[in-house]
Amino acid sequence: MEKRIKKIFGYARHDLDAIVIKNSTAPFIDLSFFYVTGFEKGLFEQCMVFLYPDGDMEVLTSQIEKENVEKTQFEVFENKAHRDDMLRKRLRGKKIGVNFSCLSHEDFIELKKIICQDLTDIRHAVQHARLVKDNKEIKYIKKACKISSDIANGIGSLLNDEIPEHEIASEIVYQIHQQGGSMAFDPIVAFGKNAAYPHYSYGKKKLTRGPALFDFGAKYKRYCSDITRTFYYGNPPTKFLKMYKVVLDAQQVALDLIKPGVPMAKVHDEVNAFIRNKGFGNIIHSTGHSLGLAVHDGCVLHNRSQMILSEGMVFTIEPGIYIPGFGGVRIEDDIVVTKEGVEVLTIAHRDCARMIV
Repeated sequence: MEKRIKKIFGYARHDLDAIVIKNSTAPFIDLSFFYVTGFEKGLFEQCMVFLYPDGDMEVLTSQIEKENVEKTQFEVFENKAHRDDMLRKRLRGKKIGVNFSCLSHEDFIELKKIICQDLTDIRHAVQHARLVKDNKEIKYIKKACKISSDIANGIGSLLNDEIPEHEIASEIVYQIHQQGGSMAFDPIVAFGKNAAYPHYSYGKKKLTRGPALFDFGAKYKRYCSDITRTFYYGNPPTKFLKMYKVVLDAQQVALDLIKPGVPMAKVHDEVNAFIRNKGFGNIIHSTGHSLGLAVHDGCVLHNRSQMILSEGMVFTIEPGIYIPGFGGVRIEDDIVVTKEGVEVLTIAHRDCARMIV
């Protein structure tokens, strides 16, 4: 983890003696804690890690988590007072950076009171460091993508007349766990007109003739995948076939454009222009988002982005068209940016012929 820690300090805009990554109580857990420690088990509520410019670190852990701390310098605190005293002794009088984006206001006030000095925001340093994945991270993401891809390839066989959305959602959850993963997020199973809502969840609506959209992701050793496939149940009308082809071609526009040095905003602008010129208006969400320990791991492919693509970044590519009252089409795959362009990590059918059931 030394390289990851040094990378964060390298991106920091200030001269710091130490960085504190602090967890609160779930769900307010800073995923960067696991980025720098590499811990694959445990929740680590109220625990923290001190990072130092030479790449060293020290974990303050509770009794309940000490068995999950492996090959790392750590110290166990007995209670809050003991933990605060340890903080005071190690950090008072030093220049300290904290990740403001994942620190609650309560914890910020508490840290500042204990250390008796100002704290420096290093959220951008953490974001930049986490955006470019190392080989171990990519290995875990590929495994998560394989789990999702295998399930996506089998969804068509699960569909039958009158099956409700929630039953398919349950089956997706079961299959992800069966393959050794966990859920990256609650799945979306949207039948008919529900497919027109990008952030729909699932309900009791039963499958009849029409679009059927599935968006889900597996997590493997804390690293996420995210995939979307859209089917048509029954004989698809020309309207759906056109939507599907435009979305599929729009995704290819992005895949052909992505490579190191390309502005993220350009990817979105090109995809958006392609869909708009086909008569479907502007995309109502980003073309994609970074992927890693979080499903949305720091930035998006959108016209508001000011960042540049680099080798090792992992993104979803997910153009979509949504028509209220009819349904929607979204095709989403996960990619890693390579020296030459992209490697697609979600290997699941996405040609239109296979998406008709």
